[in-house]
Amino acid sequence: MIKNILLSGVGGQGIITMSKIITYALFKNGFDVKKSEIHGLSQRGGSVTSMIRYGEKVWSPVIPDNNADYVISLEKVETLRYTNLYSSDTSIIINNLELKPITVTAGKFDYPENIEKILSDNGFSNIHTVNAVEKSIKHFNSQRFSNIILVGCFSKLIDIEEKLWISAIEANIKSKFVEKNLKAFEIGKKIITGDEK
Repeated sequence: MIKNILLSGVGGQGIITMSKIITYALFKNGFDVKKSEIHGLSQRGGSVTSMIRYGEKVWSPVIPDNNADYVISLEKVETLRYTNLYSSDTSIIINNLELKPITVTAGKFDYPENIEKILSDNGFSNIHTVNAVEKSIKHFNSQRFSNIILVGCFSKLIDIEEKLWISAIEANIKSKFVEKNLKAFEIGKKIITGDEK
């Protein structure tokens, strides 16, 4: 059986690094893994996505409609862009962060309110909203580790040995930042289990 993961956010949030870490952990676990990335206008804060598919044998990196098993969204409104890929069984992790696009700041569109309710009203109920930026600032005085906090959250939803996550972080993060990223990963795990205060 093929499983599908969608990462979504905007440029500069570290989605590409996240996708490398997740792909590495899955590959080391013995899965065939395919990954695709759409960078968009990432230099300007535009939408960025990464699709990861894994299983015994995967032929295409593109997630079919209604087939996303997991979604990790680094920005709230980005969670709404790809609902065609979701099903009622999709597990959704949302970073509780609003980055208003230029169309909103220019007054052409309104930023949607209560995104979790919009998702719920459309049949998506398995939602985990995470204050990843707040936790990153609290522990590291920087929001740059919020993406790895979300990886930690995600790690509790799938059956991958922790040592593989650790090796994935070590392999894909500059050595001088590994220690803090491993701590961020642990924080994310505790958020999902309710142990992070």
